[in-house]
Amino acid sequence: LPLTKAVFSNMTMVGPYGDGTAYGFGTSAVNARHAAAAHLRRNMAQSVFNSLFVGWRQGLRYQQAATLDNITAPMASDSSCFFQNNVITDVAGIQTTFMNDGTTFTQAWYNAYAAANNIDTLKTVPQVNFVNAFTALGTVPDYRLNALSQVATGALFTNPKLAGGFTGVEQLNVLTNSFNVYPNPATQNTNIAFNLIENNKVSVTVIDMLGNVVSVLAHENEFNKGNNTLSLNTANLANGIYYISLDVNGVKETKKLIVTK
Repeated sequence: LPLTKAVFSNMTMVGPYGDGTAYGFGTSAVNARHAAAAHLRRNMAQSVFNSLFVGWRQGLRYQQAATLDNITAPMASDSSCFFQNNVITDVAGIQTTFMNDGTTFTQAWYNAYAAANNIDTLKTVPQVNFVNAFTALGTVPDYRLNALSQVATGALFTNPKLAGGFTGVEQLNVLTNSFNVYPNPATQNTNIAFNLIENNKVSVTVIDMLGNVVSVLAHENEFNKGNNTLSLNTANLANGIYYISLDVNGVKETKKLIVTK
């Protein structure tokens, strides 16, 4: 400890060499501190999936034996971490794709790790094919991908690290976008209304600004298909902001509630 284990997915990270030319001013124009696209060290257990790293002086940089321990930890371990299904574009004449320290993380180690974890280091900026990313100063860039982009498809969400914290489009169909809290702001009472497209287990929890659970209105209770409403007595709650967490069979959505008297 301490152990940092955030999970990142579906990011587009554009560095100072975005189009391969340091925005047209040559390599000397970029501060050397604009270094690694992903610099992971100090007992980190962060996982990165389905992300695009464009235009960095260095690509992936791991450091320190404790980090390696987390990379090689069993899946069931609390410290296990991954760098999978990501793209690191090449910047000809500028970039070192993998930064090695000559001992713990060697070039051979990176090569084997990249092959095992689908880390693509061969894509170029033209193959990424942004709509209009690298514009003149004062012009708004557009980092969307054109239809012919070679990185517009291929995301994978099979790693267990992505379970629970991310909600897929299919999962959202459990609700019909009708999760409402009213009246809001509330004084004496408020209602939590939601619509289910099928019978399901539902949990409804009230959480304060500090993350403390102040009320549990339902815990994996069975609710019927259709419209459902629960009532929350706010008379005993202090003035302030609260969060109503609705969990439908593992799919979560949160609404803010203001209590004022």
